[in-house]
Amino acid sequence: MGNKVTIYFIRHGETYLNKYKKMQGWSDAPLTQKGEEDAIATGKRLENEKFDVIYTSDLGRTIRTANLILAENTYRDETKIIPTYEFRETFYGSLDGSFCDYVYGKVAKNKNIEVRDIFTTLSLDEIALAIKDVDQANEAETQKEVESRLNKGLEMILNKHQDDSKLMVVTHGNVIRTIVHMVDETIPVKQELKNSGVTTITYENGVGKVVAFNE
Repeated sequence: MGNKVTIYFIRHGETYLNKYKKMQGWSDAPLTQKGEEDAIATGKRLENEKFDVIYTSDLGRTIRTANLILAENTYRDETKIIPTYEFRETFYGSLDGSFCDYVYGKVAKNKNIEVRDIFTTLSLDEIALAIKDVDQANEAETQKEVESRLNKGLEMILNKHQDDSKLMVVTHGNVIRTIVHMVDETIPVKQELKNSGVTTITYENGVGKVVAFNE
């Protein structure tokens, strides 16, 4: 493992499922015009940053976002994009594509709380388990399963890249939320992450430090 690696985690641009307030895990949808414009704007913000590699999940919305960001980059001709399964969003089972209000309404009813209190009273683990309870197929991922998958992906790229590497990972809201929470539990991650927003984490000797969150 290299001594110090800096990773820019970027959420994909807004998709039509985001716009329509639907659960979007392993299901996929194209970026909206706003989603494309936001990705381009992020690309312009980072145009002079040289990344060794850009990783994405293997879902189309992150790959499209990465391509839009890279198109604005000074070093675009020498930077590869590598889709990576481990950086997929949380899987919501049969609830994937359902309206968020429906899913969280069911969760709130089962927990005997108000919808607005879900993210203030329940932990990430409890929220994932509550969604799994609502999923009639019982195939939604638990938080522990998501963490295990993400740790495999992180271990892979940290082992692969040398000291002072700078990487970009274009991924998903709950992925970034989970990774930040694994690094620093004091950061309030149960908030809406900006589409095309940037979170920066440095890993030194395998220990992460959040430098910027949801900017």
